[in-house]
Amino acid sequence: MLLHLLLFCAGLVLVILGADWLVNGASKLAQRLRVSELVIGLVIVAFGTSMPELVVSGSASLKGANDIAIANVVGSNIFNLLFILGVAGLIFPMNVNKSIIKVDTPISLLGAILLLLMGCVIPFNASQHTISWGEGLIMLAIFALYMGYVMKMAMKNRQETANIQQPMPNLWLSIGLIIIGLAGLIFGGNLLVDNALYLAREWGMSEKLIGMTIVAMGTSLPEFATSVTAAIRKKNDIAIANVIGSNIFNILFILPVCSLISPLAYSSRFNIDIVILMLGSIVFWVFTARAQKQGRACSALLLLMYIAFTIYAILQG
Repeated sequence: MLLHLLLFCAGLVLVILGADWLVNGASKLAQRLRVSELVIGLVIVAFGTSMPELVVSGSASLKGANDIAIANVVGSNIFNLLFILGVAGLIFPMNVNKSIIKVDTPISLLGAILLLLMGCVIPFNASQHTISWGEGLIMLAIFALYMGYVMKMAMKNRQETANIQQPMPNLWLSIGLIIIGLAGLIFGGNLLVDNALYLAREWGMSEKLIGMTIVAMGTSLPEFATSVTAAIRKKNDIAIANVIGSNIFNILFILPVCSLISPLAYSSRFNIDIVILMLGSIVFWVFTARAQKQGRACSALLLLMYIAFTIYAILQG
């Protein structure tokens, strides 16, 4: 028991240090490439911090553990949106970029709606309640269109800042900080997850509950550490884009890839979870669209929703 506790603490230290290095490196890279921190947050930071979800869900899909594959993604997205943004917004109310309000959040909400529809209503094969390669290809096509938009935004930003003269950070130092930061986040997160899973199985928790809570929280630790660190450093675009970008990546890339590996049997038990994810997206969207800011009222409501969801998940077992 003592060994598991020590490994857990070591993982926590690595996650905290990794987040600091990642945010620092991402900010420097944005300056060096003359693109906005929003683009860096949506692409490099969001993809990097979603690597644990990709590894866990992909591995679960290969092993036929569909409940963990889907629950990890849905649970991670709920944790990202309700808990991480809730905590980050309570630390420092954050201004929200117009692109996040007009494009990124709606795309994230669309992903949740598609997952619910494809799991329950639109079977593209003979087996009902299955997310097959057909549905996966549709979601991947939407993801590709979204990435095209992000790349177009990046090129526009480069053109707007082409004539601005400012000291440029070292490119390789920036990339090195990002790589070391991601390594610390992923390795530290794995230490935390492995030891938490050991205890959870000892307590007899169900596969779905483990996936929706401990595995989802554990694989979201990189997003949590990164967004909170970014909020403290007043890097609002990185803090919010990291979460929204990770949620888009999780649903519109990771799950479709898993469905190409092996068709994902969809359980109706996920319906309520996805509806909660959709409601959280709508709450964030409505609050930020009015003021272009995530204030403490919005953040507190998101956290209350997460507490209610966690109680519900535990009671459902």
